[in-house]
Amino acid sequence: MHAGMQNWMGASADGWRYLSHGDVPDRGPLGERPEAYQVLDASDPSTLWTDAILPDARLPYLDGSQPFMSSANNDPWGHTADDDPLNDAFYYGSFFAPGFRALRLSQALPAQIAAGPVTIEQTQQLQMEVDNQMAARLLPGLMLAIDAIATDPDLAEWRDRPDLIEAAATLSGWDTRATTDSQPAALFKIWWEFLARNMLLDDMGPLYEAIAEEQPIYLGKFVLLALELEEEELLDGSPAALMVQSLSDALGVLTADGEAPTWGDLHRARLRRPDNTVRDLVTGGDGTTLNVAQSRCLDGDVLRDVCASRVGAVYRMVTHFDDAGRPIMDFNCPACRPDGDPDWIDGVYRRLRFTRDEVDANTVQTVIIDP
Repeated sequence: MHAGMQNWMGASADGWRYLSHGDVPDRGPLGERPEAYQVLDASDPSTLWTDAILPDARLPYLDGSQPFMSSANNDPWGHTADDDPLNDAFYYGSFFAPGFRALRLSQALPAQIAAGPVTIEQTQQLQMEVDNQMAARLLPGLMLAIDAIATDPDLAEWRDRPDLIEAAATLSGWDTRATTDSQPAALFKIWWEFLARNMLLDDMGPLYEAIAEEQPIYLGKFVLLALELEEEELLDGSPAALMVQSLSDALGVLTADGEAPTWGDLHRARLRRPDNTVRDLVTGGDGTTLNVAQSRCLDGDVLRDVCASRVGAVYRMVTHFDDAGRPIMDFNCPACRPDGDPDWIDGVYRRLRFTRDEVDANTVQTVIIDP
């Protein structure tokens, strides 16, 4: 593959390999190359690419500095951590999954390896993890805003709102796991969607709806960066007021019909069958969990009946090698067998039958097609 963004990993009993790139054009030093966020003058020679390719020495490779390799559709360099693909040593791309899941892998794997040996069961549990990686970054700011309601003039309109104090306490005590029985997980999701809408809609226009429908987790990244980098153009006033207003909006739609819902009340994995019918499965996880399940919950300021995840971890596998070097794989997926959905939801793995003897010993039905 000579072009495009790649994330290739390979392993055998003898070793492992990693390739994160196709050929990357070299467009010159950062301070000298044109900034390609606008139409460029084709008559200016500096606009044109010289056909130079970055040498492999400038690109990521396995250097032995860590005993694992990982990828979660993330930018392999961290270029886009500040959401600016134009201020880096070279341009590689801008459309990557935000690095929440990759960050979690970089935290979990060293700890598991240090405690070692890493087991198949541990790896399966890691694939099923539903710890919300964005909550730890966003919630402290909300707690500060709630604490300031009594004294901050920008927050005066919410001073007679004990429900906001109670909701903040609920989120403060949350373990940040997006489990199906968690009310705080549902509240956090709807809060940050309102926060994204209140902060970004007026600046992004029609682009907001396109991103919200296809890749809503990007809106979460924009919100987080705008708050942490104090982007005044996006905040349009008091960040604390934005956060408190959004919590009020979230409570308005979540408690309108009585008791606040759990994440399992709202969230579904929406899977389309080959015959184009759809089945909905009650699952945990969200857009930042290792057991990834990205969804959108709001249409404007109205809560949808279902926060549907149309993409996610629909095929999980854990592979190791036996003494002869043969790969041994355990896996799960929805509809791998007629009653396989509970296994996929609960993280129950099955061994892939690899040899003829294994297949024969585990065959439950044989169908012969006679032309």
